Amino acid sequence: ALALEGAGHSVAVVDGDLRRPTLHRYFGLSAPADGLSSLIADGVEDPDRALVRQGRLALLPAGPVPPNPGDLLDSPVLKLVLQKLEERFDVGLIDSPPASMFADAQVLAGLAGSALLVARAGVATRTHIAASVSALARAGCRLSGAVLNGAAPQAGMAYYDYYYSSGEKPEKASAPETAAAKSGS
Repeated sequence: ALALEGAGHSVAVVDGDLRRPTLHRYFGLSAPADGLSSLIADGVEDPDRALVRQGRLALLPAGPVPPNPGDLLDSPVLKLVLQKLEERFDVGLIDSPPASMFADAQVLAGLAGSALLVARAGVATRTHIAASVSALARAGCRLSGAVLNGAAPQAGMAYYDYYYSSGEKPEKASAPETAAAKSGS
């Protein structure tokens, strides 16, 4: 989300993990009393009531943890909230609980149109990743990519080594661009 915002896009981040929400912490917020769960429960279709904006980046926090998180995701109000965000922002990202453990990820990916699988190095196993991919595929979700977080760089794989091994060494090396910044999406 930060990379997309840095590339000039307006970005809405939705904490769709109604079981164990955490995204509010990245915005420096305590657990908000208002958010996605309360919008759905109250039948409020306008996300502005709970949206937290920081520049071109906005967060729709999960809100209070409901007793029935999976049931809330079937609400037509959720679809309307997501449609309104889609109208107002260039990019929308929805966080969800692990796809291999809960159907929530499949439901949210279906509403979003595709899924980006995120796995943490040293935590997610190949079995977990394969189970997540299978669960998304069974639900008919399009997998648009994968991200591996927390991977330590290995010796010989540094950015500068790439140029050195190809016989070219730039006069002044800069950090590589993100794929999103290159493609403009």
